[in-house]
Amino acid sequence: MFIKVRRDTLIILFLAFLLILSGRLMTYMAYASTTETDQGIPISGVIIKGNDIVPTDSIRNNIASVGFRTGSYIQGDTLITSKRKVPISEALENARQAALLSTIPGTNVTPIKVADVKLDKETGILTVTVIEDFSMVKVK
Repeated sequence: MFIKVRRDTLIILFLAFLLILSGRLMTYMAYASTTETDQGIPISGVIIKGNDIVPTDSIRNNIASVGFRTGSYIQGDTLITSKRKVPISEALENARQAALLSTIPGTNVTPIKVADVKLDKETGILTVTVIEDFSMVKVK
């Protein structure tokens, strides 16, 4: 009925659990405490809100082509990519335009009529809020 486990086996299992848990905790704390690289604040992600039909991957790829992608970073008021340096205000406007050009895959339909782009300079997270309007879409 009962499984017999020796005391030394329990101690070894408990120590292994503590070692794994403390390793995970140290890894998380090391990641969470580094907010800035020696180059600047890295672009850590793109959050897309408000889309129903247009896939987030389509919007994310268009915004990545503007410069908000892995490997880019913010230094002061400049977005620095692997190819160029762009002022943040211009990069945000380019990201807004890129979000507006996102289409439904396989079509030329661009239902996104309004896009709001905000960048958190502390964390490097870009938030894109889009509004899709199908009443004005021209389908050929």
